[in-house]
Amino acid sequence: MLSNKQAQTLNTFFVLGLLLWCIGQMGPNTLAITMLSTPDVTKALHYQPRTPPPVFDPEYIDLSEDSQDFF
Repeated sequence: MLSNKQAQTLNTFFVLGLLLWCIGQMGPNTLAITMLSTPDVTKALHYQPRTPPPVFDPEYIDLSEDSQDFF
């Protein structure tokens, strides 16, 4: 049976090993590319339409009691 201190040390090394394994799976270039590259949202910004957003038109929506659907 492990003592409390030994179990804590073993747990620490296990978590650090798991963290290093996950970083190793990403590869050395993947981390550098994600830190230095431009996000895809900013790359596609000039493709967005320049039209204004739709405006709420109360005449378009029928709010009468006949149009309400109940489940």
